[in-house]
Amino acid sequence: MDGIVPGALVELQVGTAVTSAVVASGGHTFTVPPLVPGEIVRARQDDGSGFTPFSDTVTVEDAFVPPQAEPTLPEEINVCSQCVLVTHATPGALVEVFAEGAQVGAAFANRHGTVCVGVDLTELHGKPGTKLQARQVVCGAAGPFAERTLIAQEGMPKPVVGSPVFGCQSVVPVTNARAGALLRFESDSGDSLGQLCSCWTSVNVRVIRALVTGEHVRAQSFYDRDPCVATGLWSDWRLVEQPDDRIKPEIREVVYEGDQTIRVSNQIQGATLTVLIADVSGDMPEEFGPRPVGAEEEISLGAELKTGNEIVVVQRLCGVSVASDPVVVALLPPEVLAPVLIPPMFHCGNAVQVSNLHPGALVRVFMDGVPVGVRWAGLNHSIPVPVSPHLAAGRKVTATQTLGGKESLPSEPVEVQELGRLQRPRIIGPVADGDREIWVSGVMPGARVSIRSGGILQNPRILIGEMDAAEPVVRVPIDGIAGAQPLLAAVPQVRFCGRTATGDEEPVILSPLAIPGNIEVVEEEIDFGNFNLPASAGGFSMQLRGHLYRRKAEGHAPLVVIAHGFHSGFNTTTGDPIDSAAGYGYLARHLVKWGMTVFSVDLQPVNDALVSFSDPPLSHRARAEAIFRSIALLQVHPLSEPVTDASRIGLVGHSMGAEAVAFAQVMNADEGRGISILGVVSIAPTNWIPDFVYPAGKYMELFGAIDQLTGSIPPAGQAGPYGGLRLYDRAEREKTFFWLHGMRHNPFNSEWVGAGDFAEEHLADISRSEGEHQRAAKFLVNAFFQDALMGRPQYGGYMHGIVFPHALAGLPIHTSHSEPGVVVIDNFGDKDDQAGLAAETPSDRAANSLAQVNDATGGALAEWSDQPLTDLDNAPHESFGTRLAWDGPDARFAATLNGLAFGADKVLSLRLAQFYEDSDRNAAATPTDMFVSLEDGNQTATLRLGCVSTVPFPDASSRVNTTLRSVRLPFDAFSAANPALDRNALQRVTLRFDAKPKGHILGDDFEIGD
Repeated sequence: MDGIVPGALVELQVGTAVTSAVVASGGHTFTVPPLVPGEIVRARQDDGSGFTPFSDTVTVEDAFVPPQAEPTLPEEINVCSQCVLVTHATPGALVEVFAEGAQVGAAFANRHGTVCVGVDLTELHGKPGTKLQARQVVCGAAGPFAERTLIAQEGMPKPVVGSPVFGCQSVVPVTNARAGALLRFESDSGDSLGQLCSCWTSVNVRVIRALVTGEHVRAQSFYDRDPCVATGLWSDWRLVEQPDDRIKPEIREVVYEGDQTIRVSNQIQGATLTVLIADVSGDMPEEFGPRPVGAEEEISLGAELKTGNEIVVVQRLCGVSVASDPVVVALLPPEVLAPVLIPPMFHCGNAVQVSNLHPGALVRVFMDGVPVGVRWAGLNHSIPVPVSPHLAAGRKVTATQTLGGKESLPSEPVEVQELGRLQRPRIIGPVADGDREIWVSGVMPGARVSIRSGGILQNPRILIGEMDAAEPVVRVPIDGIAGAQPLLAAVPQVRFCGRTATGDEEPVILSPLAIPGNIEVVEEEIDFGNFNLPASAGGFSMQLRGHLYRRKAEGHAPLVVIAHGFHSGFNTTTGDPIDSAAGYGYLARHLVKWGMTVFSVDLQPVNDALVSFSDPPLSHRARAEAIFRSIALLQVHPLSEPVTDASRIGLVGHSMGAEAVAFAQVMNADEGRGISILGVVSIAPTNWIPDFVYPAGKYMELFGAIDQLTGSIPPAGQAGPYGGLRLYDRAEREKTFFWLHGMRHNPFNSEWVGAGDFAEEHLADISRSEGEHQRAAKFLVNAFFQDALMGRPQYGGYMHGIVFPHALAGLPIHTSHSEPGVVVIDNFGDKDDQAGLAAETPSDRAANSLAQVNDATGGALAEWSDQPLTDLDNAPHESFGTRLAWDGPDARFAATLNGLAFGADKVLSLRLAQFYEDSDRNAAATPTDMFVSLEDGNQTATLRLGCVSTVPFPDASSRVNTTLRSVRLPFDAFSAANPALDRNALQRVTLRFDAKPKGHILGDDFEIGD
């Protein structure tokens, strides 16, 4: 029970029975006789000024008696543990823990079915190998046992006290604790702050007094029972700070009319909250509180909110008060839709994915009508809901959602199946050092997924992360390995009903943003003298110079040539000259440290000679000739020859230089130049030659979503600075495109930003920082060249757009990718020489690229049409696509496959975008989700698109662009969703639009590849 005023008299009423207690803190647990289904529970308190009204009533729900499911124990339990975490018990159940037939601990599960049970394992004498068991007891009836083998864990990790810690706060956050060990706390003032046994590695611990601003606190893990007495290192001291704006609370949206509960995040234990509610914005608000911060986010208001009410929450700590941003109560939708559940569900399943949700809904999951899970949706249309107890074969699962007190009809039921063969999981790489989560595919829904350390130095393997999976593709949060031992590889494992399956090791690579050792970079300017561009008559003479970046130690290395774009060459504020070629030093130095030699060529003479762009092909031919001449001269120059491997060359260009490096590869191929260019990167290219096709090979393009060159969309075939994204559309495979939300043009060249930020001054305040632009460029370009030039194909995994390292956390990057050898299901009418497809004239929405049938059905289908993307005001592409819109859950789009056969290592790739602008179907800043099914004629396997990635809302800027991205769904995930699916006889792929109530999308390039 939360929200209690310390020292208040609390009265709890269960049915007609009343229990009261004076409560010293803001929360309290009452022990009562066994509850009876249907009884009403409510409470009130008296802080000396009289009793408050009763809280909202809670009706006692039914439970399974006797319980059929065992609770869940952690994957690893130390034989020295003094407490053990038990999850997935029936809320309120008695949880009993046994070792060698003797009970060693017991406690009651909380409302989430979770409990940290204190245990006494001293009789085991610290010897591993004993079986620890746990069971739940409901209404006096005991259920089956869960079981784990106790292990010995070496050492004791050094905890980390989190930051910030504020004065008057009564909780200390700790990470890197030893689960099952005691944690103690002390202040540098000399007093103890208490201790407890923690069942978690990361935990918020209530200390015995309020913290004081200016003191320091620290924590230590230890065991105090023989024969396991052990003490770890103290954490570093953490300063207790004066509260400030960082205590600002946040009201979780959406809040609807009729709601009587709000949810508030960033609550600081020890603070008080005051809720202010105004009838409408600008009115004098009514004040509720203050009330102490509770253990849960929910705050009960005791009255229904009305549409238009404005809510503000003020948090006060140590005399500092900070108000939340206001939230306005929303109007209820005309209909609260039934949620959608996707089969299969398996016996012993720990979690259920619930979709087709209204943001702000309270979601409840039932098994044969008995509630087994509850979770608030937040701003999501689909959420995993943990279930307590586990799913049981033969029972039927349903879900409802409630908004403003209005409950939906239940979902269609899904019957829980017996578990068959347990499929081996697979890590989706790459995995880089410093990552904080690992992607795993091939997971049977409901399984417990764990990640262990691998590699020759890891014996025994160490558990570094675990979670319950509601879907076949999950991201498992991981902790680092305690101590100095590096993580060399990661190993996935799934557990279901006491059975386990282990996948292959995935080697851990160095993050492309890391610095690999102490590499000294030498920077030198090289002047090759003058030469004519082009060499034939009619050209002009230019000085060829640039910046060479190389390792101090000699040794032939791949050569990367960087070509800048058009700039006046002068600072627009001071008039001083600038050196555009020097603006990529940050990238060049990074590539050198990773084993490359880099030359950034000065193309300002080309800019000066061709400033009018009167002959764009000549401009790009001139840039390409300068690049080719640089490559030839670098092979013989005394500074560069010892560090240049001419058999491995890569090109990077920016702006006009980005189009020029792609055009250079065309010239190289068409004219037989014989230059060994193995990969090309274009950063924000122009489109002055709108018809050339980048030849088969490795090509990567980066574009900022608010780049000045996205500010206009030219007609098809029109030359100019705009439309450079179309280079990717036209390019042959293998190709990758990264659309970078919040990024623009100039910050990729540090000289340009400092020289007046030409044409983008108005974007500086809404774009990401220059450092973030450079971080993205260093990561993506280096990863590309590690694959293309250095022969490290694991780095090529970053080109697929599923996995990005922790080092890029917070940067929204959306990927398109296509590889040679794909099977094109439908490109909706485009010519594709590599796939042997002629242009479809006229386009036919009912026929796909396999010469099979497409179909779209459902009464809620609002739009299905062929869509030349160049006909749309906000689509920057030059291709044909399909356009689909829906207003309800029965809409479908299907493409016939006619018995195609594929292995588990393939992916289904769909290139999708939200249509802009359709504010009714595509709410601002809200991603679109859907289900995708593969069918073999008898069996169907369905994945939620969002288990890999949703379709993002377009980035907000002066011009919003509907830009396609690839979502790549692994075939082994489909097999995990339904092991009976025959991948050797696939008949249809279907897009189901019942994961989100409404939507409007563009689609293109439906493919099956590697």
